[in-house]
Amino acid sequence: MTQSDPPRRYRRILRWCRNGALCAVLSYALLAFLALNLSPAPDAVRSASVLELPLRRPASSADLRATPVGETRFTVLRGVLSVHTGRSHDAEGTLHDVAIAARNTELDFVVTGDHPGDWTEGGEEVMAPRRQEGVLVVPGLELAIPGVGRTLAVGLDTLPRRWFGPVEALVHRADSLQAFLSVVHPRSPRDGERWEGLEAAGFHAWESFDVSEMVRFRLREPWAAYHLASFAGGLVLGGGEGSLTALWREKTETPALLSYDSVRARQPATLTGGLNHHPKARLGGLLIPRYEPFFRTVVNHVLVPGRPSVDPMDASAELLDALRAGRLFVTLGDPDGAEGFRMHGLGEGDREVEMGDGLAWTPVGRLRLTLPSGVRGDLLVRILRDGEEDAWLEAAPGETLVWLARTPGVYRVEVFRGGVRLGGARVGFRPWILSNPVEFYRDGTDRLALEP
Repeated sequence: MTQSDPPRRYRRILRWCRNGALCAVLSYALLAFLALNLSPAPDAVRSASVLELPLRRPASSADLRATPVGETRFTVLRGVLSVHTGRSHDAEGTLHDVAIAARNTELDFVVTGDHPGDWTEGGEEVMAPRRQEGVLVVPGLELAIPGVGRTLAVGLDTLPRRWFGPVEALVHRADSLQAFLSVVHPRSPRDGERWEGLEAAGFHAWESFDVSEMVRFRLREPWAAYHLASFAGGLVLGGGEGSLTALWREKTETPALLSYDSVRARQPATLTGGLNHHPKARLGGLLIPRYEPFFRTVVNHVLVPGRPSVDPMDASAELLDALRAGRLFVTLGDPDGAEGFRMHGLGEGDREVEMGDGLAWTPVGRLRLTLPSGVRGDLLVRILRDGEEDAWLEAAPGETLVWLARTPGVYRVEVFRGGVRLGGARVGFRPWILSNPVEFYRDGTDRLALEP
């Protein structure tokens, strides 16, 4: 044995170790990809309850942003909710940073949800809506209700740091001011954030998607390193939103969304999506993590009548009114491609109502669904009634479907990107668009007409 033998042996061992480590990393990445991207293929069919209509001809982009609906012309505004800035004790960033990021991602509005602190002592002007960089920025509060949970409160006349009274009193105050009150972090894994006031009534919305909440869930799982690596890689390549939307591995069978259906069965409530994004540091003027990738993940598409007001106070009032009414749908990624999506309820005499509204059920009650035309590949549509799966439908981009509402109930739809079918599974099968519901009332009368 020569003196050179031991080093050669060590080099061989090191080479085996390196190759073994590389194989382990590649195996982990492959297993993670398959586990996160292979999903059972739903039994999507053309049900007899779908009335076949001709493909909708693509409209111009101008038409898509202001589509006639009955006698009302709506403008679709895209924006995000529950964004944190340096006003919160655990975040960085300014309202100007938010506005620039929103402009760069072609959003129309941002609603912040900062934690109350000393900054609220600046008076009502610190909560005044404003237009910056062409974007409507509406400040809001993430208001804690001890023992109950947290709400996003927008448009209150006072700035409490906590609310110690009954939820009903807060709701009454919000209603009297035409403010907006949404439950946030409803199924958070963290105690103190999770909503415990399940019997509370009157709040306007339920945050059914929360990016930060889903990140916390995923970081507790075996594929956490895969998610972190894919997000970091996406940021380097100028994206990152794809890895964030992939966090919804359960598709739409998530605790927050499932609980929304339970809440909606008891009271009207808008389905919204929130970010709860907290930039944690600023290095050389760059926020980490930046707002932009998050601003293209969970986006709310809100329908306001006519053209939005130029005055920020009036524009904020129009936005909050539409949020309370439920005239919106939510996208998980690719907000641009969703332009043209519409859902309406149709009743006797072709009476037409928007998402968030309702009408008396009759045997001719139906949903009309228009799918976006500016996307490639087949789409899958999941129709739910009272939170239960009613059907899976295959559809083409730009197509209009009419679905018979065979019984009364609360109907909403979920649109999925179909992905590629591999035997009994699909690769890239992801939720994309979620509507707010249309309700066909069970009692044969129009409930809204009975309200004072």
